[in-house]
Amino acid sequence: MRKKVVAGAGLFKKKADPIPPAIEEQLWKIGDLETNTPQKLLRTMFWLIGVKFGLRDGQEHRSFTKDNFKLCPGYIQYTKSIFKTYRLEHSNIEPHSAKEYSNTQQPERCIVNVYQLYLKKLPAETPSSIFYFQPLTTSSRPVWFSKQPIGKNKLEHVIKDIM
Repeated sequence: MRKKVVAGAGLFKKKADPIPPAIEEQLWKIGDLETNTPQKLLRTMFWLIGVKFGLRDGQEHRSFTKDNFKLCPGYIQYTKSIFKTYRLEHSNIEPHSAKEYSNTQQPERCIVNVYQLYLKKLPAETPSSIFYFQPLTTSSRPVWFSKQPIGKNKLEHVIKDIM
């Protein structure tokens, strides 16, 4: 253990490499990112939130809620949740917040439009304490998702399914 500490183990947080725009472009072209089925809408929502707001792993996605997002004219704002223990120790710390503006040149790739469609396709009585819900197998109905939240293991594999 001491050797690892001397070598610098644990000093630096691992960071994921940014996703090159060419890879995202390819995913849109081949149809892996679309909004025409429940499964693809879920993946596209997951992808856009991850890329635009820097969330990568399933646990990060699993921990946020519909309350983390605020839809404003022309943009969407994401505000990270502060957990109780963290909030009590540092009451003067503001949570991380980020905005992403509408993409008027490519509306089908716009996070604001995809977010609005996602909310529209959810059942009316879904709790605000959950964001991702199980996709249904058909897109022929107005509602594309069940009231059941997506499992943590399934969420952790969404990005692997895309890539």
